[in-house]
Amino acid sequence: MRRDGALVAALILSSLLMLPAASPMAAGESGIDVRPAAGLSVTKVSLTPPVKRGAKAQLVVATKAKAKCTIKVTYKSGPSKAKGLEPKTAGSNGRAIWSWTIGTNTTPGKWPIDVQCSLGGKSGKLREYIKVK
Repeated sequence: MRRDGALVAALILSSLLMLPAASPMAAGESGIDVRPAAGLSVTKVSLTPPVKRGAKAQLVVATKAKAKCTIKVTYKSGPSKAKGLEPKTAGSNGRAIWSWTIGTNTTPGKWPIDVQCSLGGKSGKLREYIKVK
């Protein structure tokens, strides 16, 4: 019985030695391609610094010319319906600009601004925060 066990071990070892070597991976690689799909770049150019209630705010983003962009500003009370937050089409310079007035009853704090742009089947998102004083 002991000889049979040794024979089985020898067969397993010789089989393993005949397997092709795995290609080396850099540290942190899993062997799975996890790169994000190519998308549309959307970056902040400028955002009004802390703004008082009742004052104007402005966000400027850079993307591709003619990209269609939407914006959503969410305060404690919910999504803003302020004039100026309508969808925009980026100009020939790739800029989309939104200007709106912060409501006088808006709760002070840090509130998210979400922008989404799309062009030719590609899309991109941006999240920024506006501070209301």
